[in-house]
Amino acid sequence: MWQSLEQKVDFKMKLLASLILGLSLSVVRWEPSFFDLVLPIAILLGYRYFSWSPGHVLALVLIGLFMLSQLLSLFLALGRDFDEVVPWDRMVFYMLVTFYVSLISVVFMGLKEKVSIYYFLAGYFVGALLFSLLGIFAFLGMPGLESLLWGGSRLVGLFKDPNVFGAFLVPALLFSLAESSRRKPLWLLGFLLLLAALLLSLSRGAWVNFLVALVAWTFLRPKARCPLTLLMFSLFIATFLYATLLLGDTFSSRLGFQPYDRDRFSKQVEALVASWEDPIGKGPGSAEYFLEYATHNSYVRLAFETGWVSLCFWLAFVGLSMAYALRCGLKQGSLLHEIIFASLAGILAESFVIDTLHWRHMWIMLGLAWSGYACALSDHPSRARGGPDASSGAPEGLPGQG
Repeated sequence: MWQSLEQKVDFKMKLLASLILGLSLSVVRWEPSFFDLVLPIAILLGYRYFSWSPGHVLALVLIGLFMLSQLLSLFLALGRDFDEVVPWDRMVFYMLVTFYVSLISVVFMGLKEKVSIYYFLAGYFVGALLFSLLGIFAFLGMPGLESLLWGGSRLVGLFKDPNVFGAFLVPALLFSLAESSRRKPLWLLGFLLLLAALLLSLSRGAWVNFLVALVAWTFLRPKARCPLTLLMFSLFIATFLYATLLLGDTFSSRLGFQPYDRDRFSKQVEALVASWEDPIGKGPGSAEYFLEYATHNSYVRLAFETGWVSLCFWLAFVGLSMAYALRCGLKQGSLLHEIIFASLAGILAESFVIDTLHWRHMWIMLGLAWSGYACALSDHPSRARGGPDASSGAPEGLPGQG
């Protein structure tokens, strides 16, 4: 009896930790973030529910080689007296953060308990929806919520940067879109709230991220999804035009070429030229010191700071993770993996205009791409043909579904 009671308490604590962990991703304005504090607790509570299989070996090797290339670049930079330009503690700290986010991916890769993933995604969605709603209220002038706006006009939630907040909403938008396709009005309302928050973040990169992710998600099942996607795309454009008319210069000024864009692109060209001349890199976190400007491009940053080999290892890991997610989506009928694939496609597109290397939600998606948990909708093709999820007992739909 006592053993049974202990197991029930342990199970509930594990689910609560998963839910809070998902929610905590919405609060990353301060360092260490809420997520960074909750993650070790969640691991301690659910250590028995982690399992890494032989199928993960190649992914783990690529992550290990990526980390090794970062470490090698640091040692070479310190040996070349680059610390006269870049403080050595800056390079060490930047590398440690890269190690940390890479390990986040390894942790989520080992999650084998489908209920834990289910509750984690529920927390992710609820957090995104909650701060979208509060951010909209802040934009409308509700007192006490001013901190949720950046510069008084852009939704930032409890993030440091509205560009990251906007990108964070994209997976949640895909979750809600998938459920709204089943004619569930509450999920459609959630989609509209998230879409409004995405637009009000005034992040051009996040807009591109969403559109690329939407196209990728649609073409995985074109016949079933094209009508809904065309409707949502029309809704996006209509809302976009309405916001342009309503907000005037505040919104329309983000559509054109910004004064700082010229400096941004010229520095990217300078960094690329330097990376060819110095293929082993200048050291982790050194771009702002050598270029006196952030690269605003993850590919250029990796090539410039830690070399082309490091960039190739990162791209190989990301590409392999997306390929595995695509396989699970198409072959096993996993809606979760389809959404992860589309989300990562959007992030890769946005990585051309912003530094995404230390985005926690990106590395979580990379880890979950390797999860064995396949969550298919009841009307998904895999169930219609008696696929592997047809009688698995996995929860139907996405987090929060009634």
